[in-house]
Amino acid sequence: MLGLPAGERSDWQRINGRAVGSISPQAFATAQQFTPAQGARLRQESVLEGHTGCVNRLAWSADGHYLASGSDDRNIQVWPIPHGGPGRPIRLETHHQGNIFGVAWLANTGNRELVTGAMDFTVQHHMLDRSPASLGAPGGAEPPAVRSTPRRSPVECHSTMYTGHRGRIKAVETAPGDPNQFWSASEDGTVRQFDKRLPVSDQRTYESHTVLIQVAPHGRPTELKSLAINTVQPHQVAVAAGDSTVRIYDRRMLSLIAPQSPGHSSPLLDLTPPHLQPGLYKGRARHATYVRFGNRGDKVVANYNGDHAYSFDVTAAAQGPRAVFRTASLGTIAANVLTEAALDPPRAANLRVPSEAEVARGKAHEAYFQQRPVRAFRDASRALRLAPAEADLYALRAAALKERGWVGDAMYAVRDCERALRLDPSSQLAKITRAHALLDMDQLEAARVATEAVLDGPPEAEESAARLFRDIEDRSAQLKAKWGGSSDEESDSARMSGSPPPSRHRRRHHRHQQHHESQSHSHEQQAAADQRAAPRQPQAPGEAASVAEREGAVSGAEPAGRPPTGASHIRGSQGTPASSDAARQHSGSDLDEGNSDSSGHHSGGSQHSTRQQTSDLGGAPAWQLWEGPGGRRLLQRYVGHCNSVTDIKEAVFLGADDQLVACGSDDGRVFIYDAATGELIMAATADSEVVNCCQGHPHLSLLATSGIESVVRLWAPAESDSEADTEAWTAEDDRDQVVEANQKRMREGTSMLRGVNLRNLQAFQDNPELLAALMQQAGGGEEGDGALGDSPQIHCRVS
Repeated sequence: MLGLPAGERSDWQRINGRAVGSISPQAFATAQQFTPAQGARLRQESVLEGHTGCVNRLAWSADGHYLASGSDDRNIQVWPIPHGGPGRPIRLETHHQGNIFGVAWLANTGNRELVTGAMDFTVQHHMLDRSPASLGAPGGAEPPAVRSTPRRSPVECHSTMYTGHRGRIKAVETAPGDPNQFWSASEDGTVRQFDKRLPVSDQRTYESHTVLIQVAPHGRPTELKSLAINTVQPHQVAVAAGDSTVRIYDRRMLSLIAPQSPGHSSPLLDLTPPHLQPGLYKGRARHATYVRFGNRGDKVVANYNGDHAYSFDVTAAAQGPRAVFRTASLGTIAANVLTEAALDPPRAANLRVPSEAEVARGKAHEAYFQQRPVRAFRDASRALRLAPAEADLYALRAAALKERGWVGDAMYAVRDCERALRLDPSSQLAKITRAHALLDMDQLEAARVATEAVLDGPPEAEESAARLFRDIEDRSAQLKAKWGGSSDEESDSARMSGSPPPSRHRRRHHRHQQHHESQSHSHEQQAAADQRAAPRQPQAPGEAASVAEREGAVSGAEPAGRPPTGASHIRGSQGTPASSDAARQHSGSDLDEGNSDSSGHHSGGSQHSTRQQTSDLGGAPAWQLWEGPGGRRLLQRYVGHCNSVTDIKEAVFLGADDQLVACGSDDGRVFIYDAATGELIMAATADSEVVNCCQGHPHLSLLATSGIESVVRLWAPAESDSEADTEAWTAEDDRDQVVEANQKRMREGTSMLRGVNLRNLQAFQDNPELLAALMQQAGGGEEGDGALGDSPQIHCRVS
């Protein structure tokens, strides 16, 4: 058994546990749905043909007997699953006048009622006069692997139209056990709630009191991209909008209002990947194209346009820092959030490093010196999974991240540097990499202070520090020329430009002065930390990040769990914080004074004022971003797919135990990741152009995918690796090449659109050939490289 791969070994242990009675039948069935070993063996089972346009949305019925698909052809296809689904495929010809972007089943209606939303601003409720099961089988005991076009259904269908929105409908949702209510998210910035029991006339105008949520940061509505209902706790609603924040609401705390009414409730949580925090990220705006709760109800996953996919913990257990450290000689300082592997470095350092970790460490060093950062990162991550308390591995992985330079890598490099310095305060590689990463983030004051810490190393470190100081000054001059000194960051950097590096004596004197000043502010800082640690929502299932944090990351994975912010290290080798007053005077903070809620007001539970969390990093300390909800709750990021061309690309958890994450991609593949570690375990070609949709069956290891093609594909695990249809990675370099190509495609795609007002793209809808050419250029590809080609069905590509 020990010779088996990890995934198969876990499967064997579960089977053995069930055999001896230590695992219940229910727990066994749950654990066996979409395991990593199964995800690696997915093969195409069926191709469902019937639509005549892009298939934009998929929805499984609660019992798993039927799959509904919505398309640009404005029809809904209802498919019984192969090998056991009762009935035959049927087509519902809706009254929509635009592409369908949302489809959902109403619960407890015998699979007779569905809800759809489309580009025509309308939401429609469809009710069949009888169940699809009553139609009987299409003939034969076993349906064919490829289904032909379904005939028009002999079932009568009554449709009700709701016309209150003033923007395209991007999503519709229903709640488990509720056969009456349904919700819609629109580009007009609102989520509306509809109820079958109420008069339709009271719910079909713009002024109707059906608005449950309106997202208007800074007083201006923002387009909504996705909507999700927590199937475990249906009162929780997740919304992805046209900004970088995923918002979590509690329906019990909201009331139905008319549009643009004042005094609307705030979200429970504002979740933003740390590197996309407002004020820090200065590139093209990134937004989530899709958000979905996990099947356990304790986490969400979001797929970001021009970025990667991220999972967040939404339980009460993740509200506060994992540990608060007090240093007697310095007084109480700001809370530090650490991984479990770094809580007790002496104990962790005594652990024996496995031979497999040493091999992976050697490969990582070799790849790094060969200037192959993608491979170096993967091997260092693999070694860290086996030896999570090795400081040099964190420093090496941080250096690989910095050199790789993909979206968000600099922020993750800073986090790994803090981990390394917590374990080994003398690590020069971690100190130098941290300074470079902060410089890459344009955190010039923070980079300067981090460079001062480099000077605390051996004498030869002064040469490295001198080069860093010159690079900081050069970048400061570039920003000043670009922005004219108008930004807060540039104002600070301009003050330091041209100033010489501080001597060791001057820095020691400055730290001594900072030590006395900081003591007068310790009580205020501790109160702020206590306020941040206070829970804001009812207790839910246990904290989901602990395993990932203990194990670290593996091949292709990103650093898992919450960060070791290690504020004492970034403050310098002595761990002395700057005074609050000094930080205020020296700060041109890239962080907002607090997180604003969706109505433009402060959300009391998510204030992270830089005046409360002070440091000597000149106003934009990178670790402070990890102390916000998006940082404390970030579980993992999933890197490999490309999300830049379409605006409906999905990411979902697979299996009752949320062991896998599936993502669509612009290269026509569906990507499968290990949810806990972020490891890319499979990629399979599922569309000739772009994969947008991926939805897992509620009970079986069965995955449905769709995209630009007019078909739906079903995937199931093969019995053996030889039978799998997935791409065989003949060498790990093949996987790296696919991932690197997608990152290049994503960079080129977003850069091509940077100067384009995406709202104006709607004007191209009457000229699909021109829009297709624009989107092909935005994808960064030419004919034959997998980029989008000419297609008359182009509406689904409009963002």
